[in-house]
Amino acid sequence: MSSKRRKKSQKTGGKKAASTDELVQRAEAALQAGRYRDAITDLKRLLKEESRPEWRTALATAYRGRASELADKGMLKEALAIWENRRQLCPDAPGVPEEILLLLRLGRTRDAMHAYRVARDELDPAELGELRAQVAAWRMGSKLALDEWLPDDDPLVAHAEAAETALQAYCAGDDDAASQAITRIPFRSPYRDWARVFKALLKGAEDRAAGADLLDRIPSGSPFADVAGAARLALLPETTCLQALVGRGAKEQRLVAALRGWPEERLTVLRELSTLRERPEPGQLLRIMNRHRDALGRDWVRRYALPLLVGQLPKGLDWPRQMGWEPVTAFEEALVLAWRAEEKGDLEGIFDAWMWVIDGLRQPSEPEPGSDDALRIALIQRHLDDRWKLAQRGWLSDEVVEQLEASLHYDPDHRPTYVGLVAHYRQNGDLKAARRLLQAALERWPEDLELLNEGVDLALASGALKKAAGYASRVLAVDPINRRARGRLVEAQRGHAHKHVRKGRPDLAAKALDEAREWVREAEAEARIDLARALMSLDEDPGSSRAAINATLERLGGGVTARLELAMEAVQQGRDPRALVKQLGHKKPGRPGQDDLMRLVDRLRQRSQHGEIPMQAINFLESAVRPPRGLDLSRDQYDRACEVLHGVGMEQAREAFAQAGIRQLGRLPILEMHRLEAKYAGPFRLASHNDIDRMEEALEAAEAAGDRRTATRLNDLLDRTTLGVAPEPMGLPALPDDLDVPVEDLDAETLLDLMRQYGGIPEELQRIEELLGRDQMLAILRQALEEGGAGPEQPKPKGGPRGGRPRGKKNKHKGGAAREDEPAGPREHDPGQGDLFE
Repeated sequence: MSSKRRKKSQKTGGKKAASTDELVQRAEAALQAGRYRDAITDLKRLLKEESRPEWRTALATAYRGRASELADKGMLKEALAIWENRRQLCPDAPGVPEEILLLLRLGRTRDAMHAYRVARDELDPAELGELRAQVAAWRMGSKLALDEWLPDDDPLVAHAEAAETALQAYCAGDDDAASQAITRIPFRSPYRDWARVFKALLKGAEDRAAGADLLDRIPSGSPFADVAGAARLALLPETTCLQALVGRGAKEQRLVAALRGWPEERLTVLRELSTLRERPEPGQLLRIMNRHRDALGRDWVRRYALPLLVGQLPKGLDWPRQMGWEPVTAFEEALVLAWRAEEKGDLEGIFDAWMWVIDGLRQPSEPEPGSDDALRIALIQRHLDDRWKLAQRGWLSDEVVEQLEASLHYDPDHRPTYVGLVAHYRQNGDLKAARRLLQAALERWPEDLELLNEGVDLALASGALKKAAGYASRVLAVDPINRRARGRLVEAQRGHAHKHVRKGRPDLAAKALDEAREWVREAEAEARIDLARALMSLDEDPGSSRAAINATLERLGGGVTARLELAMEAVQQGRDPRALVKQLGHKKPGRPGQDDLMRLVDRLRQRSQHGEIPMQAINFLESAVRPPRGLDLSRDQYDRACEVLHGVGMEQAREAFAQAGIRQLGRLPILEMHRLEAKYAGPFRLASHNDIDRMEEALEAAEAAGDRRTATRLNDLLDRTTLGVAPEPMGLPALPDDLDVPVEDLDAETLLDLMRQYGGIPEELQRIEELLGRDQMLAILRQALEEGGAGPEQPKPKGGPRGGRPRGKKNKHKGGAAREDEPAGPREHDPGQGDLFE
């Protein structure tokens, strides 16, 4: 049973109506808060009581705000109704741009132009300029014929033809006509930003950065901002532009396509691509390319379809045939396999696969040097080192260097290859090969500074000091302010001086130093010369020479950095650094501070670039190179420091640096790599089980982070320290059973004494001492003691014989036999191969 709700009785004398003052306050508060509907209600009530001008002005403002709100929500008709109410209730209110633009959006051009003509006389110049720019943008987007309603002298009509001509001429490829049209658009024209867009596009054809800079001058609030955004996309390289357009609106795509002069077919392809997910399957892309191969070009489609087969081997090689194309040729297959090897990072596989590609390019006959195929072969040969640094891989270095030399036959004008090979041969001690290539290069480029500087370095490496000075003089003849050449020339003269000192001719040494001083332009180089002169006279005049040496060391930076300079100068003059510091009365240095230590690392890097630092100086200095407590460096700073220390042979210092980095930053793969490489740097070093685990953990982390450099070096280290490359643990003589302490607790010196008493020192240790010195031999023996490997009854490692990896940890695949999921190699050459090298 339904019941009716009883109405509340209306009490007489209800809530008192708001007073005029209250209505005014409420209206003002609503207007300030953006509650335009409430403000309109209160202001209309006020105007019923009394028609005050200020209230009607406020009502016009409220109507304007409410209409803009509705238009922003897409409620255009409702917004127009508000504007009509505004005109009826506020007839004296000036016109505003928003109403005119709304009329244009609704297609009521006649009403919009009538309102515009009225607004021209009512708006201030700034507002009128903004309105005209908005109408100009609307006119260019919709091609309105404004001359039907506006006089010819109105800027919207007067400059419209030039703006239209600029667009049509640019899209037609007539840059001269477009440029002339732009010059007819004045700076204060409502089409000014439109002209800037096309000026930027014309400029960007030659200089993309300059074009982008012009576009950046268009304000983000400009009515032509969207056109400027499309122009930015149009200036991008084609592939980048296509990628950027995926997912954009159809209107923006059409505009960009028009600006780039693309046909409609390309937009059709782009829209199909837009329907795919972010990482589409290769098969989806191939099907789209196949559908549009007539529009895209059959050769283009075949060329760019090949990389899509990489991830689908071996079945992918059959896809072209399934789509009705010609089957994949042997050459194309070799390309796909090379890209696949690069994707996997398989270094040996990369080398072999590109060799197959080169074999294909050499068929059916050897290409002529400088021809397209010859240049492609040279590009591949350089790519092996440029991209993958294979010339630095021990097991591939010789083959890759051979390929680099062969590339000069195919591309004899590639100067950087000459420079790189000369440096490679010099650094690896093949000075004859370096001289041969340098001579050939200088015949082509006799004044090339890079080659002449290599000549200086090569002559110094050969000990040909006069020839080094000759090369340096040739450099300075071309470039008088060349700092490197001056420095190398000074070093050459210092080398002369050191040579004369060792031969007992201090007079000739002093003459060489005087000649070096003539070329000096830097305080540090001058201080080195002063140090050499003071050290030469130390035995004859100890007092003043000692003072001069100490003062010069301060000029060289003091601390451990100056100690390096002293040690190097001592060795170069034939002195023992340890004896020299005693003669000078220098105390044993403490642990260096962070600034001093980093200066040393930088000095080691600089000095090692100009030749090897004497090992005697390195051995003397290394004990002082210990990171201070609280060392605070970044990951990259630790990496650079460790690489420098590795380059000069300071492996103990490198290990200490890496340990400090691990304490500060944690067990980062790159720091673990440096620590473990340094620890197992010498020969005959088999890793402990704990370190094997650390290597493999770091390797996994490096691979997960995509750090190929670190992963490759850790993998090499694992192979070298765990796969039996080193000899079996050395056999020691039988020691007495009644020793007071276990063998493992003996220090290395004590153990050596016992060996002499009971059977002699093993030949392995004697050979290590001959090769590496006593300190390194003792270090190896200490490691053997620490790891329980000094006695003949050493147990086998848990992971397998001779320190192999623990079971269950597989070695990384390095190439060789083909995997089951890909072909073993390309088929025989197909003479019908296309021009497909990418």
